[in-house]
Amino acid sequence: MEQHIEKAREIESSVNKKYIEIREEAAREISLAKTDTDLSPEGRRKKAQKLREKYALKTIEFAKEIKKEFQSEVSKAQAESEKLLKKEAKKPNDENLRQFESQLNDLKTRLMLSTDPGKSEKQLAQFVDGIKDEPYFAGRLKEEFSSVINPILSSAPDSQSTLKLKKSLDNTFDYINNQSLSHEQREAKEINELSKQLYESKLFSPVALTNAEELFGKEFTGYLNDPDSLPEDVVIDAETGRMGV
Repeated sequence: MEQHIEKAREIESSVNKKYIEIREEAAREISLAKTDTDLSPEGRRKKAQKLREKYALKTIEFAKEIKKEFQSEVSKAQAESEKLLKKEAKKPNDENLRQFESQLNDLKTRLMLSTDPGKSEKQLAQFVDGIKDEPYFAGRLKEEFSSVINPILSSAPDSQSTLKLKKSLDNTFDYINNQSLSHEQREAKEINELSKQLYESKLFSPVALTNAEELFGKEFTGYLNDPDSLPEDVVIDAETGRMGV
């Protein structure tokens, strides 16, 4: 997983350097075309136009290719992390499992009989502390959590107390949810969330976009971070940089 994120980062960091190389080549050739004394003014204009279109196409193809490579690595990281997150926790031996289920049932009974929500919440917290770093047991408690906390909420004396308890128990549930994952799965979860954020990253920096705008015009530049949306039959005016279909 990590290697795909690292590769995606490498691709992202290379974009602007590679683009500048294309832009400098384009600017150089277009400048030569505009000052070509072997051509008439109209001939120079047409040559510059063809070069501008050539490098616009080269730039957009580069944008498509680099985005595809980047998203491919991000997708691989996401797929591998999701596969790991679906992996079931290792089941403990029968004796430990029997002991846990007995303790869980005892907790449910104590909470059901309690009339003090504060005391009940502390009992739950103690039980949660006892299964720290035990993904399978945390997963079981997660499955039973709604039935476990129902009597705690039911014993709250008023709506304000209920709201306070809900916020506290929500934090407890988040903790249990995290504990239900192995160390490896917690890392996978972070990578999974990161990959979702990275997938639609804008690979061209504001500086690169400004450079592109000077050469190809503002309209064209708007497509660099979304190259697949550029119409295929676009024409770029050599003098104004405006786009037309």
